[in-house]
Amino acid sequence: MNLNYMYKIILASESPRRRHLLEKAGYRFTIIPSHISEILDKNLSIPEQIQKVATDKSKEILKKLPQYETQLSQYENFIILSGDTVVVIDNEIIGKPKDQNEAFNILKRLSGKKHQVITAINTLVCTKDGKILFDESCYETTDVYFKNLADQQIHDYIASGEPMDKAGAYGYQQLGRNLVEKISGPEDNVIGFPMKQVRSLIEKSEEKIIAFNYQQLVKNTSSAKVIAVSKKQPIKKIQLLYDLGHRDFAENYAQEALEKKNLLKNLNINWHFIGHLQTNKVKDVVGNFDLIQSVDSLKLAEKIDQIAKEKNIIQKILIQINIANENTKSGFEIDNISDLKNSLLYQNLIKINLLKNIKIYGFMCMPPLDQDSKKYFILTQQIANFFFEQKILDQKPELSMGTSTDYLQAMTVGSTMIRLGTTLFGERN
Repeated sequence: MNLNYMYKIILASESPRRRHLLEKAGYRFTIIPSHISEILDKNLSIPEQIQKVATDKSKEILKKLPQYETQLSQYENFIILSGDTVVVIDNEIIGKPKDQNEAFNILKRLSGKKHQVITAINTLVCTKDGKILFDESCYETTDVYFKNLADQQIHDYIASGEPMDKAGAYGYQQLGRNLVEKISGPEDNVIGFPMKQVRSLIEKSEEKIIAFNYQQLVKNTSSAKVIAVSKKQPIKKIQLLYDLGHRDFAENYAQEALEKKNLLKNLNINWHFIGHLQTNKVKDVVGNFDLIQSVDSLKLAEKIDQIAKEKNIIQKILIQINIANENTKSGFEIDNISDLKNSLLYQNLIKINLLKNIKIYGFMCMPPLDQDSKKYFILTQQIANFFFEQKILDQKPELSMGTSTDYLQAMTVGSTMIRLGTTLFGERN
């Protein structure tokens, strides 16, 4: 298989708190920790200082990427996510205590007062060959108000061992929460990552990647129409591709598709239905999709024809072929490839072709994932050519063959439509 996932998020931190926040938000990522010296530039403001540190961490990981080429070879792009958090009081950064005595002095200083937790975030987007597509930083500030702490309370907290590896000598997500009277601002910023800003930067990064890869894809797929499989993808990603000039989108589930279609009704989109279509959903799909690619039985074709007649339309369809006769897949099975004219497939297509309110435009197939796809694409093309020669199809058949795993192979044997989800949108979270 030649599947290349669009991007991978790389977290440049071993912080368990940041890892947890990202996982909780549904992100998939790998960890490559940064080990740069966090040297602050005193000529900059504190937010500028820590944004520079976060950016430097990302750039360090960018330089490290060739070391991880084997592990990350299936990815075309990377979103490097870095952060730096500081505790600030009276415009002074408070670092990690060197010993228990310094921890006591820090906590005594914070007692009964307000301080700030400031986190800087950087996302650096690059291609696998190191080209930078996007590099942006931001920061978030949360005000933290400490209780008036008795000396014994401070000593007891220090005895827990928690303050010794924490900026500001406390960990809000653990026992240190008991020292805090209130906070003003995002709580997750105090824990490790301000997730609102993280999401915003990741979304911007995704948009840059989608735009870049779409432009590259269009250059290399001119012989086949790209069908963007937008199943489970947010509206804004569909809108982004549309704004780039894309018009053909495919959905697998009728309800989800119709909701999106309604939200995007002002856009001139060609909608394709590619999922398994149950007969009780036919009424929702017929007339709402320019092309139904997944007609997998005579019974379904007859139901589509019936509803199309009621709606006074001609519904365009593709015949889905179960090209490897897999038990787990839908489609017309290939029962007699050596003598197609005497096959059940031939008899079914003759019957479908007689239906007045549907029109067969070609064939769709999905080869086994664990086998060489090319031989199945060739076989599908041979079947399509046979039915064209028999005049069951009155125009050169469309061939919807190839997904993100094998579209390059499909194009070499004449696919006219390639169905791409991961290649265009990335992995679904």
